[in-house]
Amino acid sequence: MSTNIIEREPCCDEVITPKVTAEGVAVANKEFRTGHVVLIGEPNVGKSSLVNKIVGEQVSVVTDVPGTTREQIRGIKSTDEYQIIFLDTPGMYKGRTSLDRYMAKCISCSMAEANVIVYVLDATDIKDEFIQKIKNYKKTEKPLILVINKTDRTSYEKLYPQLAKLSGITFIKEIIPTSCKSGENIRLLEHEISKYLPMAPPIHDQDFYTMTDVRRISEEIIRGELLKVLRAELPHGIAVNVVKWKDTDKETKIDVEIYCLKQSHKPIIIGKKGAVLKKIGIESRKQIEKMLGKHVKLYTHVLVRENWKDKKDMLEKLGYTS
Repeated sequence: MSTNIIEREPCCDEVITPKVTAEGVAVANKEFRTGHVVLIGEPNVGKSSLVNKIVGEQVSVVTDVPGTTREQIRGIKSTDEYQIIFLDTPGMYKGRTSLDRYMAKCISCSMAEANVIVYVLDATDIKDEFIQKIKNYKKTEKPLILVINKTDRTSYEKLYPQLAKLSGITFIKEIIPTSCKSGENIRLLEHEISKYLPMAPPIHDQDFYTMTDVRRISEEIIRGELLKVLRAELPHGIAVNVVKWKDTDKETKIDVEIYCLKQSHKPIIIGKKGAVLKKIGIESRKQIEKMLGKHVKLYTHVLVRENWKDKKDMLEKLGYTS
């Protein structure tokens, strides 16, 4: 028996309308499904992009730099038929620092919480060692859906031999090729995931698309811009911490500390006459303003914190603890 490989979008199903309580939270009928879905895979396969695409909002920072995601990020997609709570996780990576161990724990905790596992592969980089990792999940009792992402970067002629290997892994429920760039099979993926969720009422209000605090999202937006601009010069030794947040009706004032590992990194982040940091600040502010819907004043300060990845007090300060 081979795994089903889905290549086209499904037809629209009949819409099931839930009841609504006085508080405005949907109370599902017996057909409503709700559950947690963990996305796992190697670094830079597009897990965060998939979550953002399905949810329809930026809940996870996306760059082309491997290892961008450092913690579990929750994105929520609600319809009249189901509520999917996505658990976006760091890429599978064996590191040596306390931060690396924290990231590994994020994956294991998310796996334990999830009702459905979505394993993501890069269509241009399907190695035998990755296929073996998937086979190691044979004993899992949770439904496993395999996503072959970034199909826009290759051809199906090149992909079919790998799909043939993967289709022989019989415990995989579905194999779905996707592309966040073209939108190929994104709706189909959402539809197939919902089929494996347990029957349950929604957990969150339908208007919610993430449980991540706006301060945390702002930190991630700034860190994402730092990675995009500085990836050629700096390793993943940068962290961002909002130290002051003041809201008024018209604007939000945000004070941010940017930490780097070495004194030699500081002038690179700042740039000549502050040009690099100014560019990062402008791009970050635009995204934060879009999220908050009002004017933002963003103040950034670059500080050197040697070995912060292994210092308990720094990790606690940055929220990398639970």
